[in-house]
Amino acid sequence: MEINELNEQLTRELSKLIKQKQGMVEYLELKLSQEDWHGVADAAMDIREIVSKSTAICEILEKI
Repeated sequence: MEINELNEQLTRELSKLIKQKQGMVEYLELKLSQEDWHGVADAAMDIREIVSKSTAICEILEKI
């Protein structure tokens, strides 16, 4: 795989993750308003995973 292809693929994946995070933040806010603490915890864990993946992709993009 060429560097340009890798860059484009990682950029697309990062864009998807940003959208997923936005959706999960909205979900978290909904669960918070419903006082559904299990839902809040689940959303927070999902956001944490999304942030971790996004950070890893950003670190790779900085190096290529």
